[in-house]
Amino acid sequence: GRHGDFFLVSPTVCGSPDCGYVRTEEIEQRDPHVDLGTALAVSGAAASSNMGWKTLNSMRMLMTLINVRLGYWLPNPALKSALPWLRGPGPKYLFKEMFGLMNEHDYYLNLSDGGHIENLAVYELLRRRVKFIVCVDGGQESGMECADLVRLQRYAEIDLGIRMCFDPRGLALTPDGTCPAYGLLVRIDYGASNEAGWMLYVKLAVTGAEPAHVLDYRREHPEFPHQSTGDQCFDEAQFESDRALGECAMEKFCAADLLNWDADDAMLQWLVMLRP
Repeated sequence: GRHGDFFLVSPTVCGSPDCGYVRTEEIEQRDPHVDLGTALAVSGAAASSNMGWKTLNSMRMLMTLINVRLGYWLPNPALKSALPWLRGPGPKYLFKEMFGLMNEHDYYLNLSDGGHIENLAVYELLRRRVKFIVCVDGGQESGMECADLVRLQRYAEIDLGIRMCFDPRGLALTPDGTCPAYGLLVRIDYGASNEAGWMLYVKLAVTGAEPAHVLDYRREHPEFPHQSTGDQCFDEAQFESDRALGECAMEKFCAADLLNWDADDAMLQWLVMLRP
């Protein structure tokens, strides 16, 4: 049901468990267009003919024909073409993309926005059993359902045997449309020898304790801070309101000394600190 899998691009290695890993320098030699800018552009490729679990099957062919294709064809780390003059994705891969026939055994892999499978970019950190994770969810979700966090929880338990414990009711909207906190503390049970980790999940939220100009902007724009992601051109008021909201959240989170926290009572400490 996912219609895709995870692929890591990092300064040192590229790949996935399905197709293996190679050093990034090798990928750069095979495709000189691969650099930091390419990785950033692909990771934000919101619209494509193939978008993982968000793929619109009825629109795939049309989106390919009219070139709404923000993904990228990357050389498969596990395979090398025996014919150098055939390097580069050609018409064959265009048709594969058009009809959704790509797979991990091709010489080229079709990469798209990581949000097409897991929108928080935390899955790979869980695979590496990171002890403390800070996750900022900037997705548009006016109902505060935490759908991306819940999806990550499902993936982690099915794929990695990792349990994530949290209560989404901590971010439930109050009758006046505000939230009781700016985020949640998530306990991560890695399973091995009672190994545990923590994740600070930061969510776009208005608690009512923000500066007056932020609350005034929200009065004029009730959808704030969950305005459409199609709006990419902010005026001064919108930009400053978003900036100030983030500042308020991080001031609240950083009010405690994170370097000397006690994991045994961290849950209580963080829940107290998360309250506005």
